[in-house]
Amino acid sequence: MGDPKLPPEIERVIFESVAFSHPVRIPNLMQVAWRVKDWVEPLLYRVIIVMPASTSGDSLVPICRPEILLRLISTKPPLFFHFHVKTLHVEGIFPPQSEVIIPQILAACTGVTSLVVAFGIIPHLSALNTLKSLSSLSINVRPLLEYYPKDFPQAMFHDLTHLQIQDSLWEPEATQAFCTGLTLMSRLTHLSFNSVRWIDRLHLGLRNAPLQRLMCIVLLCSPDGERRNHWPSSDDPRFVCIGEENYWVDWQRGALTGKNYWTLAEAFIAAKRAGEICVPWGRAPDRMRDGWWIR
Repeated sequence: MGDPKLPPEIERVIFESVAFSHPVRIPNLMQVAWRVKDWVEPLLYRVIIVMPASTSGDSLVPICRPEILLRLISTKPPLFFHFHVKTLHVEGIFPPQSEVIIPQILAACTGVTSLVVAFGIIPHLSALNTLKSLSSLSINVRPLLEYYPKDFPQAMFHDLTHLQIQDSLWEPEATQAFCTGLTLMSRLTHLSFNSVRWIDRLHLGLRNAPLQRLMCIVLLCSPDGERRNHWPSSDDPRFVCIGEENYWVDWQRGALTGKNYWTLAEAFIAAKRAGEICVPWGRAPDRMRDGWWIR
């Protein structure tokens, strides 16, 4: 009796299920057979993390070095990465290399919906403006204000719904320019930032900005809660302060499952609006994991 065989359609469901649940195993799955490679390889590029070196041991998805990704881009069909890459995280690529590498990556991944450009890298506006499907962006805003002051609103995109600001703005003029840019983002629903340095001015600017769809404003903090005392007194239920255990893991989990600090904040805001939370500090009714605190 020969070895039992499954119909190809069932085989495909099995391998794709494994690929979705364990993305780090996809390179191994691709070596099983050519047909399996054809099934699961597009899933490998659904979430791409680009770093010069694979230094993180807790990565939930494979990390790709820039030179390897550029080589893959040159060998794949022209629209391969446009159709398959939905989430892109770029980190650790600095000038002058970034001036060449990042535009090439973004030019190939024009269908991306979520983009993180970490650690002060300055993206080219021409490259950013090709991302017509972009809805979520995490970026340092200061370089954009300094290098592209007149084009700043266009660089932040009209269709953004989620925006995370990684750095802080000290000058009142910069804060005003940022809030002015926000007013052009008519679809923005979620805003987060990592610094308390400009929170009072930002708080006032957001209250005066005509952002009718903005439903969630998050300050990301360290788990020790050091920034709690800096949070402005406000009866605006949209303001939330979240302490994170591990942003790196949380971001990857969000990219793979859609559950991250945004969903935690949404649940907490809904509880506040429903009157279920009536103390200054509490825990979200649907915590993502132990160790989070939220205001």
